[in-house]
Amino acid sequence: MDFLADAIAGDRDNNLLKYRAVFAAGIGVAWPKGGTFNHHQGIETVDVKTWIHRNLVD
Repeated sequence: MDFLADAIAGDRDNNLLKYRAVFAAGIGVAWPKGGTFNHHQGIETVDVKTWIHRNLVD
């Protein structure tokens, strides 16, 4: 975390570093589903277990 914090301090516009820092901290991110591309396109999202069952299990 210290490495990422220092890297961000030296490159405040680097969104990849910010992304890495959020996930490295174990915080994660969330946003309202209604504003997502998938929602607007009518694309269902599922968890990994459901996707595997639908696509890999006979």
